[in-house]
Amino acid sequence: MGPMPHEMHGSAAPDRFLRRSPDYRATDSFNDVTHQLEQMARRMYGRRSEQLDPAQLELAFAALKAEIAALPTSEPGPERPDVASSPHPGHGRRPLPKHLPRVTRVIEPEADDLVCSCCGAAKVRIGEERAERLDHVPASFQVIETIRPKYACSTCKDGVTVALAPLGPIPKGLATAGLLTHVVVSKYVDHLPLTRQATIFERVGVSVACQTLCGWVEQIYALLAPVEEAQWRSILGSHVLAADETPVNVQVAGRRQCARGYFWGYVGDQDEVAFEFSMGRGSETPTRALRDFVKGVLLCDAYAGYDELERSKPQLVRAGCMAHARRKVFEAKDLDPDRALILLAWIRLIYDVEARIQAAPVVIEAERPVLALAVRQEESRPAMDRLREHVERYRPEVLPKSPLGKALGYFENQWTYLSRFLEDGAIPIDNNAMERAIRPIAVGRGNWNFVGSEDAGPWAARLYGLMGTCRLQGINPYDWLKDVLERVRNHPPDRMHELTPRGWKLARARAAAPQT
Repeated sequence: MGPMPHEMHGSAAPDRFLRRSPDYRATDSFNDVTHQLEQMARRMYGRRSEQLDPAQLELAFAALKAEIAALPTSEPGPERPDVASSPHPGHGRRPLPKHLPRVTRVIEPEADDLVCSCCGAAKVRIGEERAERLDHVPASFQVIETIRPKYACSTCKDGVTVALAPLGPIPKGLATAGLLTHVVVSKYVDHLPLTRQATIFERVGVSVACQTLCGWVEQIYALLAPVEEAQWRSILGSHVLAADETPVNVQVAGRRQCARGYFWGYVGDQDEVAFEFSMGRGSETPTRALRDFVKGVLLCDAYAGYDELERSKPQLVRAGCMAHARRKVFEAKDLDPDRALILLAWIRLIYDVEARIQAAPVVIEAERPVLALAVRQEESRPAMDRLREHVERYRPEVLPKSPLGKALGYFENQWTYLSRFLEDGAIPIDNNAMERAIRPIAVGRGNWNFVGSEDAGPWAARLYGLMGTCRLQGINPYDWLKDVLERVRNHPPDRMHELTPRGWKLARARAAAPQT
């Protein structure tokens, strides 16, 4: 095969060769591949944060300020906010928590040092110096031996009496609620696979087969079914419901390679999260999960799997995620910094408004949506209008398949959904709450690599949801799960909402409140 055109004409030839391309497809393809390589390198070796360089943003704001100054005085644009970074928290050792048990050790000086070297008199104690250090006591096992004495009549030798055996979470099971809770929290909060837990148990002389641990998890999954159902009812009663999905590898019997499965997450406006598992990414999964969510706001990305919900439920309002749109612009800034930074500056202005809304003091939290709507109408809407003007101006100037062209296309196609937050103060500007709730699954799959079977997917979905709700509610998942496992079998079915993490937290708060 002969030399390529750019090999025959020296270093300047590639530009001439590319300029001959009538539709710039070669340039477009080259830039696209370069962009993909840069994004791959950033994900593997670079910072995952999308924080901008302050110097770059300063240049963008300077251009933005000049553009705003040129606007008619009757239609002012948003002022440039203070971009100074917030002061870093002070350094230094924090005091150790007061609730930790303390072991006091008093170290006395040597006897000879307690005699004054000048006059020979005994020294008296005038004070002390205290210092605290943090120690760790390894977790340990203990055996709970239950003894039930038998009683019988010594005269007639009949009628033996013995106390009823305590009913544990797993009938006739080896593990108590404390051990079962430790296994679940270690796997679904601390991302410790069951095989690794079995190895840790072995180190302290306790042999529990991995299959036994799997059986325990399956039975806990079944025990918590009514609790999760009660939590689902609460989530589906939300005004704003956020949704997202993430892929996971699944082992399938008879196949050497893993199949692709998905966890679908749903966050309600009461800080509760639930997950569904499926072996596909079709619209049937969210349609089935949200069949009772007929009225409200569905906050999601542009994935077409949610389109069927929008079509089939006329009273359902769909809102978009500004963070998704911003991310596409951010990824394009290296190839087209001038345009991308201007767009990012306008988005920054809109997010600054949201930050002020969240920081504003309100008497009760229910008043914040009313405040948000008023502020958004006054400040965010003009900024969104300017952002759209830039999107429409830049759209014909860039290649449609370039990174920035794709970002602009996303803005145009999703503009109605991205603007929903301007119409309802309760709608968040982005879907970051759902992304934070789904992140433990992304972290966990780096440890356990795959779901062991299709049957294990629903187990993980239910337990990830309940553990995730504990995190959203700010409660210790170990305390919640241990208490619920000890009570769930005897709890009235129509009051299962009391055992959900949110209901459990409210019950604890009421019990601790002073009686009037």
